[in-house]
Amino acid sequence: MILSVEFAIIAPLLGMFMSYRSRVAEYRADAQAVKEGYGPALISALKVLARGNYSNLSPDPIIVKLQYSHPTLTDRVSAIEEKEKAEKINEY
Repeated sequence: MILSVEFAIIAPLLGMFMSYRSRVAEYRADAQAVKEGYGPALISALKVLARGNYSNLSPDPIIVKLQYSHPTLTDRVSAIEEKEKAEKINEY
């Protein structure tokens, strides 16, 4: 009984941490795709997936932090576009 109560407290915290780590890994993977020149194709693919899955384009930030294992579409596209701009600046 005590173990189940402890697990009920620890599980959500552990889940939040694991979701955060997963989102960080997604941003790193997106940055690598931009570095290899696939930024525009990645944005296009993400939009197709979001449309096909009827993704929520503006979820509540608290829900994202608690439950989402991937960044939202808008966050990912923004990060990809920023990384592309930084890559272009570094080229010159």
